Amino acid sequence: MKIIKQLRLLGLLSVLCLSLIPTHSFAEEPRKNTGGNTNKNQKSDANRTQMPEDLKKKQKLEWLLHKSITKTFEAKFPQKYKYKIFPFQFNKDKFASSAEIVSSLDGDTESKREKSVLIKVTQTFGSELTYREMKKILERTANRYVLSAKSINGVVLTNKDIKHNGFFGKDIYISYKTKNEKYGLRIHLYMTNFSKVEQVLSGPSHTMYSYRSDDFFDTIILYDGIMTKKDIPLGYGWIDYTSKQNIFTVTLPPKNKDYTPIPPKFTTKGKTEAMTFMVFDPVTEQNLRYNVYSYRSDKKYSYSDVKTLVFARHVSKFVQNVSSESLNVKNMTINDADAMKTKLVITPSERYPNISTIYLEAQYKGNTLIVQELLSSAKHAKSELDKTFFSMLKFHPEKYGTKPPAPKMPPATRKTKEDIKKQEMEEIPQQGISSASTP
Repeated sequence: MKIIKQLRLLGLLSVLCLSLIPTHSFAEEPRKNTGGNTNKNQKSDANRTQMPEDLKKKQKLEWLLHKSITKTFEAKFPQKYKYKIFPFQFNKDKFASSAEIVSSLDGDTESKREKSVLIKVTQTFGSELTYREMKKILERTANRYVLSAKSINGVVLTNKDIKHNGFFGKDIYISYKTKNEKYGLRIHLYMTNFSKVEQVLSGPSHTMYSYRSDDFFDTIILYDGIMTKKDIPLGYGWIDYTSKQNIFTVTLPPKNKDYTPIPPKFTTKGKTEAMTFMVFDPVTEQNLRYNVYSYRSDKKYSYSDVKTLVFARHVSKFVQNVSSESLNVKNMTINDADAMKTKLVITPSERYPNISTIYLEAQYKGNTLIVQELLSSAKHAKSELDKTFFSMLKFHPEKYGTKPPAPKMPPATRKTKEDIKKQEMEEIPQQGISSASTP
């Protein structure tokens, strides 16, 4: 877990410190020579080689108002940028997103100065953040930047609390050297009620507090809330994974560095198989576990058999001194299979430090049984992620022993190149509302 967090931050720093292109768009206005004498060896303006008109046009860098698809912020940003977004749908109409917009600036093709701007948003899929949680997340994130400064031989010159239009934040400035030139990382961190916002500028140290630099930080507008969309089907763009014995199929989100960095793991032992899938919350830094188990018996499963097995293998490992009769079980039928559900509220343990709620659902048909298990923190107990995952599972014991299909995106949500291009045009505009021009 610690390695994943370090790689995320080092990856962010590498984008800002290593993959930059020449610019001076953030630089202070050059000072004019006020002296009466000029160097005799210096060429006059008339004798200088003039810059071609097409090159002059490249100098002008237009800044536009960018409205984030996450609806978390609005900010002035260079017209040309790269944008990434991963929307994580955790229930039927709500999305937590990880979004990143970055631009390498090219304001003066004759300058060798390098500069980059970035705004990254990560959102929790848990309940609304409290004041105490916001402060804790800000401190933790700021400390990581401070520690990571060592990876670029940097020195932290500023690390203080700030407040921007009512939103709590952190102001960090890191100075470092590369190729015998001083560079800086200027960082503002903010918290809204569901989001963490990282606003970062990297470039030559003497440009870090220019007019344009200050304007980039000062004009950002933040919003509370989380994205809600009612017209997107549950599990859109997710991937089908079928168990090795072809007893069940789960539909899960694709791999993503913030929410789902590890693909599902399937294991088989005799007549039992299991699937484990981890979901991370990049804001609270808590993880949830979604497990599916299948069991086969020599005889047909009865209600009593299923309840006994669920208690022995999926309840007693979390709670002690309780009996199977004390379980509050709800019986039902799901797609012609008998089923039962229950929920446990437990005290977090050393083995499961963040887990306080266990959701269980069993389906059985003939001599085959599957049990779905979601281990959740108190913060995510009302996210309805259990309903999302449980409803996407397909139980097909009649296919047992046949060759399972390879993982694939369901046909109804598979995108063609034309679909992707159309979506990019609709959701990721290359131009926004015109803002103040580069000074």
